[in-house]
Amino acid sequence: MLYLRARTLMFRNNNWQRILSILLFIYCYNLSISNRLCCYLSSNLYYLSNYDVSASNNIQRMLAFNSFFLKPKCRKLVQYNYTSQEIIINGINSHLLKSKIQLFLGIQSHRTYILSYRHIQHWVERLKMSGFFTYVDANIYYFNNHQVIKINVRVNPILSRVSLDNCSTKLIPSSYVYLLFYHQLGYPQSFSQIYGSISKIIKWYRMRGYQWVKVAIGYEQTSNCNLILYISEGIVKDIQIVEYAIGDEHSYSDKNFYSDYILSLLNIASGQSLNLKNLEMGILKLKGLKFLSIYNYEISRSSEEANDLILILNIKILSGKSTGIFSKKITFKSNLCEHIEQLLEYLLNKLLYNHANNDITEQCFAYLYLQMPENDSIVHPLLVYKNYTNLNWISEWYLTPLIFIVDKNFGFKHVLRNIGSYHNNITLDAQFLQTGPCLNIIGEIPWQPIFGNRLGNTSLKFFRNTFFHQVQQRYTLPVYLNNKFFHYRQSILKQQELQLNFNFDIHPSLSLVEGLHINTISNQHILLQNFVFLEKLELYKAPVMLKTLHSKFKQIWIYNIQQFVRFKCRLKYNRMNNMQYLSGCSKFSIKSIHYIPYQSIRPNTNKMKSHKYSHQLNLKLEQFLTILKHIVVVQTQFIFSLRSKYCLPFSEAMISIEPELIRGYTEEIFSLPSQLVKLNLEYHIPIVDQNTFFIFFDCMRNFQYSSQTDSNSLLLSQYNKDTYQFRVSYGFGLKLYIPIQKIPFLRIEYAYNIHKGSCVHLRVEH
Repeated sequence: MLYLRARTLMFRNNNWQRILSILLFIYCYNLSISNRLCCYLSSNLYYLSNYDVSASNNIQRMLAFNSFFLKPKCRKLVQYNYTSQEIIINGINSHLLKSKIQLFLGIQSHRTYILSYRHIQHWVERLKMSGFFTYVDANIYYFNNHQVIKINVRVNPILSRVSLDNCSTKLIPSSYVYLLFYHQLGYPQSFSQIYGSISKIIKWYRMRGYQWVKVAIGYEQTSNCNLILYISEGIVKDIQIVEYAIGDEHSYSDKNFYSDYILSLLNIASGQSLNLKNLEMGILKLKGLKFLSIYNYEISRSSEEANDLILILNIKILSGKSTGIFSKKITFKSNLCEHIEQLLEYLLNKLLYNHANNDITEQCFAYLYLQMPENDSIVHPLLVYKNYTNLNWISEWYLTPLIFIVDKNFGFKHVLRNIGSYHNNITLDAQFLQTGPCLNIIGEIPWQPIFGNRLGNTSLKFFRNTFFHQVQQRYTLPVYLNNKFFHYRQSILKQQELQLNFNFDIHPSLSLVEGLHINTISNQHILLQNFVFLEKLELYKAPVMLKTLHSKFKQIWIYNIQQFVRFKCRLKYNRMNNMQYLSGCSKFSIKSIHYIPYQSIRPNTNKMKSHKYSHQLNLKLEQFLTILKHIVVVQTQFIFSLRSKYCLPFSEAMISIEPELIRGYTEEIFSLPSQLVKLNLEYHIPIVDQNTFFIFFDCMRNFQYSSQTDSNSLLLSQYNKDTYQFRVSYGFGLKLYIPIQKIPFLRIEYAYNIHKGSCVHLRVEH
């Protein structure tokens, strides 16, 4: 009986096992276990989950096994119906901190579906990257239809306080440091956020010129929750001034008497933090004074731990005579240099009657082109006035891109430099001369790609000038009856000019300058017309006696407008020759000016007068030779005036005998001949430094004058022609170097001419 029962139970158990095996086979077949295993082996995935499920429960074991052996290459999604889910975070005792971490990860508890392994691994990586934890791990457990995710973390110490070591001696405000760490207080210490705040502190220093800053962190001995910042600002421990001498010899002169002046100008001192911006600005100021130059400086650390710096300044004295001004009580300021320069210019031009211009960069001539009435009997003094304007470009004294400079004649100059991507320059120059206001607007374009790569400079200039002039009335008695006289009472002259210049660099030694100038000149003046007649004449044996004289005056306004186009073309060639004992350079320039008058209104009429073209050609050759430090200068110039019936404008038809043209003669104004040739020879012998003693020979030849008449014949007739068609002078002189900024070489010359005359010239070299 017992045997039958055992057989029956065994049969039932075997049948139950067979049924379970069949059901399990069907389930595994539906889930494609074999494909999942192949994907697992091919992708080298490993199983990271721990299971606490009973080994006898084959169905749960196979379900867990199949759910965690992922197949990345399979795109088929299988849905699992889990009733509950639980997330456990170990290592954090604070419930508030746990909730913040769950909010940070975006965790929602009690989900009804399973979370993939990749999703959980993404949580782990985010926790590691946050910087709040030193250890992060995650495990996954399954209990029937319940999923448990267990996250084990090890939290950094809570940041409770941040302090700054020696905060009273630091440049950075302590409130700014506390603001950077304010949002980190009360949370675990995140080293990524701490290092981000430290980088902002270093950036604060570097934006203000302190480049040698180091920041270290430490903790208090009592608690590792209190953070201490140690900031080393790069203190200058030692300053050494090295003076450059001849023969590459360096002599350390820390105790030199002008070292205090240099350090005060550089705004640096021993024991203070080194500011690179102040150092660079101080070097530019020293360079602008033209007395010494800091051509190099070195910065090194005495020790890496203390972050102490050693500053070495390599200086070069430009003029040995100016070393005495660097004492503590006497300093030479830039505005004093400007006043001395203006005083010297006034002495040279006014007191010594030498009108040589201090032309350092470029010289701009303001010509006056007038079409005078035919019945003028008095030459207007303004017509012989030649306005020389020096364009004093911004030198190293002015370092800002936006400059406002007080100019001469109660005017001002406003300069805008490096505007736009092409670094354009705009200059606004306004002056209030004794004759009237003057406005000059200059716009320069250094380079424009639309004209090609050979274009070096393009400038657009607008010039406007207004002159007021008054002439006293001249009383004369008529010699015959019914005579009419015209007298100038007041004259207003307005000049406008638009210039467009192009500078082409054809070759490194060859350049072409082209200019198109459009001029408009209007002259408005008042004429006093005098009608003189006699009322009664009495005859005697003697000659006729004037009994009664009556005058009738009439005031008339005269308008005169002249407009023309001037085309200027100049070709410059510069060649350098360097040999062992002979060196020099040659400069050759061709200047061609073509005048095209296109409008001229005659006085008292509304008719236009057409004029023919006129042309002027200027050839100039300069040769500089250096033979064993002796300099030979040869200059030759040819001027040709190709006149027509109209001839040149009035200001172009005159020539002034000046020292720049020929020396040994007093300044005179003559009518410009048709052809003019001049030759200048100089031989320089060096004396001391850049000063030289020289001898010279000048020669000038005037050719025939034009016999044609023009509208300005009455004006030109007031000036005599040059009676000396051949002029020769010779003499000696000194070329002196003045150690003042913007003052070029000074020339003192004594010349004797062949017409038994002599003259002394004191002028500034161009």
